[in-house]
This record gives sequence, structure tokens and C-alpha cells, in this order.
Amino acid sequence: MKIIIVDDAFTSWAGHSAEYNFAIYDELERRGINCQIFAHNSVSQSKGLVPRAKPAFTHTASRFSVHGKKLPKYIYKLMKVFFANTSHFLDLLRKITSCVDDKDMFVIGDFSPRTSVAYSIWLFILAMQHKTLSVIVLVHGVPQYRYYYWKLLKTFACSHRLTLAALNQPIADICSKQTSLECRVFPIPQTSHGPDLRVCQNSNGSEVALAYLGLAIVEKGFDILVDEISLFTNMLNERQVTLTVQCNIISDSPILEKAKNKLFGLASSIAGLTVIKGALSAEEFFKVLNSADILLFPYRPEVYKYIQSAVFTQALTLGKVVIVTEGTLIASELEKYGSGVAYRSGVPGALAEAIKTAVGNIGAMKEKAQSTKDLYYQIHNPKRYVDLLLELSV
Repeated sequence: MKIIIVDDAFTSWAGHSAEYNFAIYDELERRGINCQIFAHNSVSQSKGLVPRAKPAFTHTASRFSVHGKKLPKYIYKLMKVFFANTSHFLDLLRKITSCVDDKDMFVIGDFSPRTSVAYSIWLFILAMQHKTLSVIVLVHGVPQYRYYYWKLLKTFACSHRLTLAALNQPIADICSKQTSLECRVFPIPQTSHGPDLRVCQNSNGSEVALAYLGLAIVEKGFDILVDEISLFTNMLNERQVTLTVQCNIISDSPILEKAKNKLFGLASSIAGLTVIKGALSAEEFFKVLNSADILLFPYRPEVYKYIQSAVFTQALTLGKVVIVTEGTLIASELEKYGSGVAYRSGVPGALAEAIKTAVGNIGAMKEKAQSTKDLYYQIHNPKRYVDLLLELSV
């Protein structure tokens, strides 16, 4: 038996794909189990990803996304899904089919409108070739409209052992109501106790270092943070605190554009504010993460009620103090496993007040965060992830 991980969103060292996929790969290799990772073709352009990550997916449908916008909205969406599934299916057929043997385990990183038909038909073809797999479908967010996806998968791939792997119990409960497919809770294969660079701590002296990391999107409250910086400007100018904001915007949202312009305007006049444009390499990301005392997560609860945050998981396993929004999944995780402040969403100034509270109690909060980090790492780590995988082999 070998384990095949398919993650077409894995394109470079940036983001979480490289860290998590390689954490699983290394743990399986340690146990003497063969693992193959199939990623986007662009991994070949990043040093050190190949040969562990094999280039497989082209995303040729993205060309249609550029030119197809001239069509009526609903036709455009339908055609986009059609081309995406066609492209994905052909890549599966050409690059992966010959690598699959009977009794292998197949881990799908993205089962969505653009891939669900492709995977379902491809798995049906493998069944016709008398290859029976254990198929694990990762479910990252709220599966509101996935009832039809699960039905499609169950119809075409019923001869395989099918398991939905949710990142937390609330999502698993929702999936269980939508389908009779087996559903289990899987951890994030966090590697915080691995590379030496991750044990370094804040070396800024008496200053308390704040950081906002990840995508700069409305759902993650990027605009909320920018609007509230002016409420603790004195702390920044007096160097009581420093704030590092990753401004990684990938959409053309007017809200984000306005927030970005305001942020750069503030950065030009506030001494303790640093703005990082665009994506970060893994090394750059962890350098900022490790040097921070407090991580900011002003996520909107209407979106993050059930969604697990990878950056939040990294922060807790590193023993960082966090500031989160009430009503989010990560707020309940903070209450059980971490140290920090949860503030009420939609209240002007609440985020700034939470920052002042955390800074005022930073000594005690850091001590608690350090004392609970191992507890959270016992849940989210590669060893536990692989243990759960192997329980599902056919």
C-alpha cells in the first residue's frame, strides 16, 4: 500500500501546503510507508519541492476565466466549472492513473465544484480497472452546498472506501447530516516542534510585538484592523508595541483597496507599524510569527463560525498570545487551549481595547500560552494525522 496525496493548490513554498504535505510525507517515510504527492506544475519552479512533490496539474481552465467573463454571468459560471473539471480529469488520467495500485490510499485536498465531477468519474474508472482504494476527502470549510457533491461521489465511487475528513467536530456534524458517508475529525499536521527556526522568540526588548499574518481579506477582518490602528497609535509611536501587517491582497475588492491605501498612509507616519506586501516564503512567515508576542485574528464570525485557522493553530502550538473575535470556532479553541482575549464583533473600538488588555497583561498571558502549547500540539501534529490515516486503509 502507498498513500497518494493530491493537492493542486500546492504551487510553491508559500502558504501551508508545502509544510503540511511534507509533514505527512516525512512521518510516513519515518514509518517506512511509500507516499507520493501530486501538486500543481508550478512546484517545479521552486527549489527543493521536487522530487517529493510531483508536478501534475495545469489549471488550464484559468485561461477561460480571463476570457469567459464576456459571457452572461450564469453561463460563465457553468462553463468555468465545466472547463475546470475537464482539465482536472485529464490531468488525473494522464499523470496519476498509472501510479495507482489496488489497496492504495488516496487523499483529496480539494473536492469542490471545479473538481468534484473529475474525481468522481476518475474513481469510477479505477473501480472498473479492479482497483479499490481508501479515499479520504478533506473538508476544510462549511459544506453548505456539498450535499450534491457527496451524492455524486457516493454514486460513482461506491466501490471504494470513502471517508470525509473534517478539520473539526462542528464541520463533521454538518457533514453527517448531509450524507451517510463515514466522517471523521482530522487534525492539522502542525510541525511547530520541528525546524530550529521556529523556537526563536521576540527579541525586541520591552516592546510587545503584534502581528497580522495570512491573506488580507474581508472575511479575516483586514479592514477592521486597519480602521482601528488609529485607536492605539500612541502605543505604536511610543514604541510600547510594534505591529507587523501582512498586506497580501488577492482580490479587487473596493473595501480591501480602501483599507490598503489607508494602511500604507498610516505606515508612512507611525513609527511602530510595518507593512509587508504580498506573499511570504515559509522562512519569512515563521520569522515574523516567531518574533511576535501577540497574533491578531479579527475574523468575522459569520464566516469563521466553523472554520479552523491554520495560522491560529500555528500560533497556539508555538505558545503565542492571540486576540480573536467572539462567536468564531477559534474563540472556543482559545477558551480551551490557549491564552489571549476574545472581543465582541461589530463593536467599534473593541479590537483596540482587546489589544490594550492583552498588552497590559502580557506577562501572565505569555506564561499561560507557553504552558498550554504542548496540549494543543498533542491534538494537531503529523503523527496523530498519520495514525488516523492508517486506520482507514482497505
